Amino acid sequence: SRMTYKKDDQDSIKEYINDCKRYGIDVIPPSVNYSSLDFDVTPKGQIAFGLASLKGVGYGPGIDIIESRELKGEYKDLNDFLNRVRINSKVYEILVKSGALDNLGWTRKALIEEKDRVMSFVKNMNKKTDYGLQQGFDFLDEIEMACIEPQTTEEYEPDVLLELENEMLGMYLTGHPLEFYELSRRLRAKGMPQRALYNISELPNLKDKDEVYTFGMIQHIHRFESKKGWMAFVTISDFGVGDEAQSGTNPKMYQFDMVLFAEAYSNWGYKMKENDFISIHGSMNLRKDTRTLSLIADEITFMLKDKDIDYQSDSVMRKIVMGVLEDMQREKLEYLPESSKRKLLEQDSKESSTPVLLDRDIIETGPGVQAPPSFPEEQEFEEQEY
Repeated sequence: SRMTYKKDDQDSIKEYINDCKRYGIDVIPPSVNYSSLDFDVTPKGQIAFGLASLKGVGYGPGIDIIESRELKGEYKDLNDFLNRVRINSKVYEILVKSGALDNLGWTRKALIEEKDRVMSFVKNMNKKTDYGLQQGFDFLDEIEMACIEPQTTEEYEPDVLLELENEMLGMYLTGHPLEFYELSRRLRAKGMPQRALYNISELPNLKDKDEVYTFGMIQHIHRFESKKGWMAFVTISDFGVGDEAQSGTNPKMYQFDMVLFAEAYSNWGYKMKENDFISIHGSMNLRKDTRTLSLIADEITFMLKDKDIDYQSDSVMRKIVMGVLEDMQREKLEYLPESSKRKLLEQDSKESSTPVLLDRDIIETGPGVQAPPSFPEEQEFEEQEY
């Protein structure tokens, strides 16, 4: 009931969903076959997003979808859904991107890329229905036989599906982008001094001026112009490690504040964007007035997603990757003793006889590499683009 009452307040919804995860309660995306109008509990004990909770859908289309489902049963496939419910182009797109039309026989890629075909099909059916009603009869039998099939069976990559989910629901439910960097962070860690490699969850325990190598996903960026040039305050996040890594049945997220002064900003800050995954070399800073710790970034590299690491054509790279993959597989099969990722990385580093990877082997310098802005007007323009 609280989630329904606060359905337009994304921050509150995120807090409630995190509470659910801590207690092992699944919160799942909406579906035309099991969602109510508002947040509700499914027969499996999961909490499902309500159709009316999707901004842009509203109660009208939501009621139509639910009433038809209660009257004639669940929707068997996309054709069954389109024949039974009238939706416009906007509502269709919201339902598709949120995952509410998944499991109706079409991939989300097909539903999105063939939207014009689908809406043309819907328009023709609606014309037939309206004409039949005007004449005092309908073409129900003919309409129920109307059928449209997808031209593609391909699906988007999992990370693309997650971004669609985040776009429509305002949060990640079925996974998190960090999951797609596990291989790349292990590869990158082989070139880092283990004594200074920390997880974000460990940073609050460090001291002023401690050297740090760490990884994190950019959660928020605040850019501003100081007397010495452009700077940025950045919030980075990552899963925890060790005994505190789990929250209920889900990975626990930690976040920490990072600062980019003018020199670091001119090198990396201007091309950063939210949800970038980065590795950071820097040092801890303890503010004297507030006694709060933050991470001062000295060097930043933009990590590749696991699927973007090309090692098939490079024998040295392939040997390194296969070694890391074997370690990961042994960990999943519980062949390795229960330990933190940091300890595993230390073990990888000691056992590895392969060359240390160079940055150019596993990192990218970020999209659209260009000279940092040097004039105020250009700086303001760059800031507005983010």
